[in-house]
Amino acid sequence: MKKMIRLATAGAVLAAAASLTTAANAATDNVTASATILTGLNLTETSTLNFASVAVNGAGTVVVGAGAAVDQCLGLVVCAGTKSAAAWTVTGAAGMTILATVQQSTITLTSVASDTMTVDTFSVAYAPSAVLTGGSTSFEVGATLHVAAAQPAGVYSGNFDVDVVYN
Repeated sequence: MKKMIRLATAGAVLAAAASLTTAANAATDNVTASATILTGLNLTETSTLNFASVAVNGAGTVVVGAGAAVDQCLGLVVCAGTKSAAAWTVTGAAGMTILATVQQSTITLTSVASDTMTVDTFSVAYAPSAVLTGGSTSFEVGATLHVAAAQPAGVYSGNFDVDVVYN
């Protein structure tokens, strides 16, 4: 019985010493939490994506470049008129960076007679950068139009969605 009491007493002494050691090594700190609410982004379209007029001598593509990229008519198509990339001005929180993306990888342009052409290979270019310097910047979207060898004459149109978010 004496051994049992000694062991119990020794255990209690060790437990008390351990709690003193833990308390001596404890620390508390007061941490601040914060949040910044950014101004909402506003988009103003300044130009639509325009592949201009295309004469068809066979299959080809019309490339409208974004930013400094070169516009091209390739294959058996002849381009006339002024091509233009779609363009927007973005306003928001000064100094923040944005990311603009086209939601679709492919869209269809349709004529009044329900003939179609495909647009793909969308590209985004920022002018001069994706930073909202002074609270604004601009960007352009270019793409490639695919023209069939026997593409029927007509005016073709379609839509695509552009997302712009703080990055």
